Amino acid sequence: MIASYDYIISGSGCAGLSLAYYLSKISKKEFKCLLIDKESKDSNDRTWSFWQKEDAEFDRILANQYHNLSFHTNEFEKVLEIEPYSYKMIRSKEFYDFILSHLKTDPRFNLITNEIKAIRESSDSVEVDTNQHTFSAPLVFSSFHSQDIEYGKHQNVLQHFKGWVIETEEDTFDPNSAVFMDFRINQEKDVRFMYVLPNSPRSALVELAVFSNEIWDSKKYDEIVGDYIGKELSIQEYKVIEEEFGIIPMTTYPFEKHNTSRIKYIGSAGGWVKASSGYAFLRIQEKAKQLSRAIDQGSNLDSVLSAKNSFRFYDQIFLNAILTGKASGAEVFGSLFKKLPPQLIFKFLDEKTNALENMKLFTGPPTWAFMKGFFEEVLIR
Repeated sequence: MIASYDYIISGSGCAGLSLAYYLSKISKKEFKCLLIDKESKDSNDRTWSFWQKEDAEFDRILANQYHNLSFHTNEFEKVLEIEPYSYKMIRSKEFYDFILSHLKTDPRFNLITNEIKAIRESSDSVEVDTNQHTFSAPLVFSSFHSQDIEYGKHQNVLQHFKGWVIETEEDTFDPNSAVFMDFRINQEKDVRFMYVLPNSPRSALVELAVFSNEIWDSKKYDEIVGDYIGKELSIQEYKVIEEEFGIIPMTTYPFEKHNTSRIKYIGSAGGWVKASSGYAFLRIQEKAKQLSRAIDQGSNLDSVLSAKNSFRFYDQIFLNAILTGKASGAEVFGSLFKKLPPQLIFKFLDEKTNALENMKLFTGPPTWAFMKGFFEEVLIR
């Protein structure tokens, strides 16, 4: 027997849980929603960091927030005073626990742990096969693509990262300050940087981020992280109490073109990751909230799921410059933070700048690299 729902959410990661959470908060209507994921969300598998001006929904579960950030290259370093923004950190375990606890109080939601084997769309419904059961709904929101993506002319790179939460015996870190980007590590023609997010004076997440399409053996990440802790942080005695690893797609590919009338893609599968930076948490929150409101009101979902083409083009130029060797990541980011206030850069990455601000921002990076990238992208189009 096929169990029927009004909505099925495939994947209960950040995007799936956020969509369910806002739908629960926003809609007062009666409906049945099923969340399916092959894994139970009971561990800390990643840490999200993001800048924000105001107090917000998840402030009660923040691991920490910072008002000063430091930026480093071999040629340039700066303490970034970011008010009125603060830089916030959330551990995924606290996020999962918070959302799941809320959903358990809403009888409209059912969560199961099972692996999805197939999704089949017909004219009036979508059937979702798992290892044990088949479910159906007129509308499915999927965090995963079943088809291979041909990126073609669109820029595409993976951001892969590995971090250690370390603990020291003495006070070592300033809990009010974080290392935002540190490029003082061997780049080897990639974009590589470290960041340090303190939890307390004796504990911090020290993480390596890499932009490349080659995923490494675990030992390579560990060697770089360990070397950085010893050389740049001057910490010799510490314990690794936790590790995390993840992969984020950074691409200008228009994922929304795969949406059908009954299957809508969300999260990274929906293009909700900022292509030029890999930041996703706040974008996911904004999209999930907008999508929940559109679902509740019965309005056009595709208008919410479409991207702003002008900012996608800017991301295309940015990735063109750093991925084709026109300029290194250290040069591009270093030039931006040297010439421009961080508030403007944050606003641009949030896609909230106007045309005049966009023009000002493009005076920051290495001019020739971005000019060449601009004309190449215009010709490709």
